[in-house]
Formats: sequence, structure tokens, C-alpha cells
Amino acid sequence: MFDIPESSRGARDFIRRKLLGLGFATVHKSIYISPYPCEEAVNFLRNSYSLAPGQLYIFESKVLEGEKVLRKYFKL
Repeated sequence: MFDIPESSRGARDFIRRKLLGLGFATVHKSIYISPYPCEEAVNFLRNSYSLAPGQLYIFESKVLEGEKVLRKYFKL
């Protein structure tokens, strides 16, 4: 999940493209999901764009609904 201001649109668009390129799926404009560990990738993006604390988040969660759809999407 990220919250990058409009004034940093280039970084925001780059991060969107990069997350999709890394195999993440879009849940909402700034919310992405992956079934795999992603801390290293997120830290790389944070460092590449010198993002401020609170601009790019990692949440680890168990899927409570829609697991079959996500498994199909990610071919698991």
C-alpha cells in the first residue's frame, strides 16, 4: 500500500509499474497484493525513490475472503 502525493507523480507511477512488473495484483489504485514475501522489493523501492516514512507500507495478512479467486489469479 502506498500514499505518495500528487507532487511526486513520477515516483508514484514508477512504483505502480514496478509492483505490477514484480507480479503484484492491483486491489485498488494504491493497494497491491502478492502471495510471496516482498519486504526486500519494497525496501528497494523505498530506497530508490528516497520515500519518506509512511509513503510505502507492507502488511502481512491472511486472506479471509476470496482466497480461491486469488489462488487462481496467481496460479497457485
